[in-house]
Amino acid sequence: MQQRLGGPAYYSNRQGLTSIVARHLEFPITNELAEQWLIYMEEALEHVRKEINLEDRKIMMRYFRFSAFYFVVACKYHKKIRDMGSLF
Repeated sequence: MQQRLGGPAYYSNRQGLTSIVARHLEFPITNELAEQWLIYMEEALEHVRKEINLEDRKIMMRYFRFSAFYFVVACKYHKKIRDMGSLF
């Protein structure tokens, strides 16, 4: 997340580029679960409200919201492609 929000690429430099979607394909990611995850993330940010200012928390929540629903769509797409078998 640090890298996605403009920070240094420590993880990518150490681990290489990975498909985070592929790492989540085994999980049933639905709109309902995405909404619940967002509630958890908002609660977590509330616990650190003294350490992270309001504007940064808003930026993080926008990123979390985008990510949550990106996962819903991307996982459905990748599972559909996988279930179809090889395209070539």
